[in-house]
Amino acid sequence: MKKTMLILAIISVMIAGVLSTGCNSDQQKMLEAKQKVEDANRELEIAEQKLAEEKMEKEWAEYKSECMLQIAINDSQIEGLEKAISLNKKGYNKDYIDKVNKLKAENNKIRSRIGVYEENKDISTWEIFKEEINRDMKSIVETFKNLTASNTD
Repeated sequence: MKKTMLILAIISVMIAGVLSTGCNSDQQKMLEAKQKVEDANRELEIAEQKLAEEKMEKEWAEYKSECMLQIAINDSQIEGLEKAISLNKKGYNKDYIDKVNKLKAENNKIRSRIGVYEENKDISTWEIFKEEINRDMKSIVETFKNLTASNTD
């Protein structure tokens, strides 16, 4: 009887050991799988962020090129106005000259803002920056059109 009890106790301990090892193994596998999913999600987030940054960088290069071209056109037109003013100061009133100077300052301000943004590119502010520059560029073009139209009247 003692022998049977001893054998049953040993078997019980062995079964308990196997069961607890088996459960731990399943729990361990579950934890490892969960960790792999979390790692994969982190890697996916990093890849998505990198892709967004690369897309923004490409857009930025194209956008900057377009803006710098328009700024150069504006510079050329402003220089033409300044030359006309310098050749015939009496033909232009102070308000007109002030508007030309304001156009030049606004054009330089946009050039400066583009330079500052290039140094501190931030994907979170890209769309807002682009909207503001577009609005300011459009304003300069419209002011220029109004200015040259009012001069021909």
